[in-house]
Amino acid sequence: MKYTLNIGLHGTNYSKVVESVNNARGTYFNDYHIKEMVGEYECQPEPTAVISFDTTADLVSLIALVRKWNAQLNQTCIALEMTATEILMTRYPQTVNSSFGIMVYHSNFRGKEIQFDSKYFLK
Repeated sequence: MKYTLNIGLHGTNYSKVVESVNNARGTYFNDYHIKEMVGEYECQPEPTAVISFDTTADLVSLIALVRKWNAQLNQTCIALEMTATEILMTRYPQTVNSSFGIMVYHSNFRGKEIQFDSKYFLK
């Protein structure tokens, strides 16, 4: 599965995001791509780290990793999109063009959660 994450940089900085992603390398994925873009959070522009990688790790493990990053990077939530890879689509043709996203919230968050919306998601 291919995963793409959007991590806002108002609560942290780009170098801390790179450090956290590098620490997960080798356990959850081998290679990744990261770039800085400008996204939107709560109707305000926000510099955003966009990270993508392929992995065979299960979704439960990745959500646990993203929750850990929420705490480490001072994030309320991190947007996560999953897309079926070419290998998966060959094995399971019904997954063609399959992608979906979720918002992974900090475990201590108690406010109103917003739903994932692909029109705000950066790739």
